[in-house]
Amino acid sequence: MRCEDDGGKEPEGVRAVRQEWLRAGDSTPACWALFMIFDNHAEVLAVIGPSERIDGRMTLAAARKLWSDLKLRGWYRATDEEVVHHQMTLRALQKIAYGRR
Repeated sequence: MRCEDDGGKEPEGVRAVRQEWLRAGDSTPACWALFMIFDNHAEVLAVIGPSERIDGRMTLAAARKLWSDLKLRGWYRATDEEVVHHQMTLRALQKIAYGRR
C-alpha cells in the first residue's frame, strides 16, 4: 500500500509494527483483509466483495472500527497456517483486488 502524500514511501525509519490478516471464510475465498499496523496509523487493503474494497491509510481508531465491523459480519483472524496455505501476501491480495498489473 502506498502513502498518499509521499510518493508511496514511508519516511526513513518507519516500519510496520505488525501485520494482521482477516478473512471471510472458505465460502468466499477471495475475501481477505490485510491490516499493516504502524506506530501512528494503519494501512489496510480489504477485498470485501466482488465490487467492494478498501485500500488506504487510516487512523488506528478507524482501523479498529473496520476490524470490528468485519468481525461483526462474520470475518475472523486468519491463522498463520491459513495465510501460508492460501499463499497470501500483500502482492497476492493486490492481484485479487486489482487484477494483474
